[in-house]
Amino acid sequence: MISYTDGTTGVLDFSIRADFSQILAVLLGLFLFGVLYNLWVEYLINRKYVEGYMSLVVAGGVGLTLIGLAILSWQLTVMAILGFTASGIPMIIGSFVRYIRMRARDQQSLLESVQLRSQKSYPHGLVFDKQSDLEEYVERCR
Repeated sequence: MISYTDGTTGVLDFSIRADFSQILAVLLGLFLFGVLYNLWVEYLINRKYVEGYMSLVVAGGVGLTLIGLAILSWQLTVMAILGFTASGIPMIIGSFVRYIRMRARDQQSLLESVQLRSQKSYPHGLVFDKQSDLEEYVERCR
């Protein structure tokens, strides 16, 4: 039940009208959902399908949990959706930004590693970028 009490105070009154058996059934259903969702998330992680998108997986789990809670009170669920949306959007955006930065660092590190490997190092600190440079040096030393 949702009721708007006084036009001047702007107070909303929420209440849950569910007996213990309904609440217990919803909570057990959500527990089962949590177990199955965890298995699905593990599957996605092992195959690297959600790399960089874990915040969306979390948001999806929260959303499905809220659907379960809507059975008890759709009014409170609407308020919870608004609250989770307000606090979740910055987290999701932040997650994407962190992932993009991490990928850029990884790519830069890989590029530096490839560049170092392309240079061959020899005794006495000599470094040759190409095989032909090494051969030229050997010829000069003869």
